[in-house]
Amino acid sequence: RDTESQRYGILIVSDEKARLRYKQHNAALECYASRHSYYFLVLDPNHYLQCLHIKNFFFRKHCVVLFYLIENLHIRWLLVLDGDNVLINASKRIESYVPSNKHVHVVHYERFYNGEIMAGNYLIRNHRWSHQYLQKWSSLEASLPDVYYHNN
Repeated sequence: RDTESQRYGILIVSDEKARLRYKQHNAALECYASRHSYYFLVLDPNHYLQCLHIKNFFFRKHCVVLFYLIENLHIRWLLVLDGDNVLINASKRIESYVPSNKHVHVVHYERFYNGEIMAGNYLIRNHRWSHQYLQKWSSLEASLPDVYYHNN
């Protein structure tokens, strides 16, 4: 493995049911990671006891990402994906999405059809600022509106 590639990882937080449902998607992403010498892991949302108090899956996911980053300080940038993501271009490397500005720690993307800033998939630098960002984000579960539907 080349040392520069080892500084990147891909993490999917997924329960057993979703892992089975999206088995082929995850297998393709694992092959992609192997091809480019990236770390790859699918983690259960119950993996970290520190996150079990968070009931909402989406907020628990960010807590899991936080503790994964803290445990894996050798990873410089982590691509966090939902389990249902489909690999489109296996030759496009994570490095091409890493911002050159050293003050940018998180990269989200915008859905092209409705302008929504996506929360499920993001690229995050393993840095103290990012750890605080994830901690604050996962604690937002407590401030969810009490309405019939919201997008977490």
